Amino acid sequence: MKTDKEIIEGNELIAKVMEYERRSVPVCGDFENVYTIPVYNTYIVGKGTYFSNELKFHRSWDWLMPVVQNLHEEFFKQGIKGRDLMYTIHLLLAGGYLFSDVKMELLPLTLENLYSRVVAFLKWNTEKKGK
Repeated sequence: MKTDKEIIEGNELIAKVMEYERRSVPVCGDFENVYTIPVYNTYIVGKGTYFSNELKFHRSWDWLMPVVQNLHEEFFKQGIKGRDLMYTIHLLLAGGYLFSDVKMELLPLTLENLYSRVVAFLKWNTEKKGK
């Protein structure tokens, strides 16, 4: 089970990779007790604006599947041709050859497992590109 902090970080990573617009919003108190608290990130997803803790990639197939579709298209560009979306899902759940430096067990298809592997792949890919 992931912590709230891990979920927020994973969702923010997905939003960044998907190039959703990010805005920083300062949040202040009422006029009598004015104080400044940290700036919060919001993301424009579809027609809505969501705070980091409101992103739903970890709990909605409707949110996660466009991310998987995007990864499928990226894999296709990298030479994994003639494969369908289910192959990409299996590749993620199995750890696939793209995780060649990490041995992973095959996970059953659940929203939580697919979300976990999408985030793991994005972290791995981000680190790989950073080198």
